[in-house]
Amino acid sequence: MDKKIEKHATYCVVSLSGRFTFVDHGQFKTVIDEVLTHPYQTCFLELSALEFIDSAGLGMLLILKDELGKADISLILQKPVGQVEKMLQVSQFDKMFTIEH
Repeated sequence: MDKKIEKHATYCVVSLSGRFTFVDHGQFKTVIDEVLTHPYQTCFLELSALEFIDSAGLGMLLILKDELGKADISLILQKPVGQVEKMLQVSQFDKMFTIEH
C-alpha cells in the first residue's frame, strides 16, 4: 500500500493506492497516529487508486473509524472502485461509513 496525506486547516485527505492487506498494518497505524495529531473535523479517505483490499484491510478501516470517532473527527470514504467497492458492499460498510462515489 502506498499512501499520501494532504493536510488542510479543518480536514485532511488520505489517498491510498495499491493493495491494502494485513502486511500494511504497521504503516496504516502511522497514518492513524498522524491524522490524530491535528485537530481536523473531517478525514477523507480517497480510495480511487486502491486496487485490492482484504478482510484485514477492512478491519483496519473499522479501527480508523473508531479512533477518529473518539477524537470527534468524521471519516468519509471516497471513490472506491472495482474489487474495493465490491468488498465494501458485501461487508455492508455503507451502513457504517459515509461513502462518496
